[in-house]
Amino acid sequence: MLQRLRLRNFRSFRDATVAFGSLNIVLGANASGKTNLMQAFRFLRDLTRHDLEYAAAQQGGVEYLCHLGSADSTFTLEATHKLRSGGRKTSWRVAQVEHALTVRVVRTRYAVEILQESLVATLGRDAAATVHLTRRGDTATVRIEPHSVADALGMPAEGRFELPKAASVLQYAPFPLHIPRLYTDLLAIYDFTPKAAKGSASLAAHSELNEDASNLAQALARIMQHEAQHARLQNLLRYLLPHLESLEVAPILGKEVQLQAKESYFVQPIPAVLLSEGTVEVIALVVALFFSKPQAETVLIEEPDRSLHPQVLARLMS
Repeated sequence: MLQRLRLRNFRSFRDATVAFGSLNIVLGANASGKTNLMQAFRFLRDLTRHDLEYAAAQQGGVEYLCHLGSADSTFTLEATHKLRSGGRKTSWRVAQVEHALTVRVVRTRYAVEILQESLVATLGRDAAATVHLTRRGDTATVRIEPHSVADALGMPAEGRFELPKAASVLQYAPFPLHIPRLYTDLLAIYDFTPKAAKGSASLAAHSELNEDASNLAQALARIMQHEAQHARLQNLLRYLLPHLESLEVAPILGKEVQLQAKESYFVQPIPAVLLSEGTVEVIALVVALFFSKPQAETVLIEEPDRSLHPQVLARLMS
């Protein structure tokens, strides 16, 4: 689980540190930085999945990465993760990971480069061992202490290797160091778009819920294939939405599926396009929280109260 995140000179943050618990609600006025906090996680996720250039492009371009009111051309993101899963189940399980990244923006060339990056993983129940992975420029070094742990992992105690300019050490750390993928496997980000969630979804699409819930029908189809999960889904939805009697996923020409719902007000099931945005939002929230990415230790949802009645929100929180 993410414990702490520091943002220095990133977007609207000059220097801010956020401490996280098991449940966190970020409140603030418009333009107070809530979305930029989410963008920091998206940046780290995109950096890990792709590379630095892609991550920068998804932020609107390199010119918007640093604080607009600062002359400093670098920004830093630091995160501390305490892991409940511990990564791969070995005698030296990863208990905590500290990650720090400093990026320089070259505005004259519309370019970005990683100045330095470090990853420190604490192994074992009693923090008996540490793995230090440090990158400066294109060169990364790894050091495992004590050396006996390196022998147990089948690795040299110290090493050095070259990295592509736009790549993060996060892309190389999981294997063979058994460090979990912090910003992909252990992180889920959602910003639902009810209109997109109401649409049909291709049967060929992956069944993990998309960030905008645009494949909600396909995600539900996967859940409904398992009797126990289907029953749990129905029970959760009946508790949150008593008027919702059942959900169905109807095939369309054998290529797509469409969400339908049976409400107490009507005899026949109705298509998702006729459901209220609040109802679709609740369904997406339930799928995200209880049925998607079970390995995720940090789940971020932007504006989860959007379109929700306060009573429904209270039930969801309970």
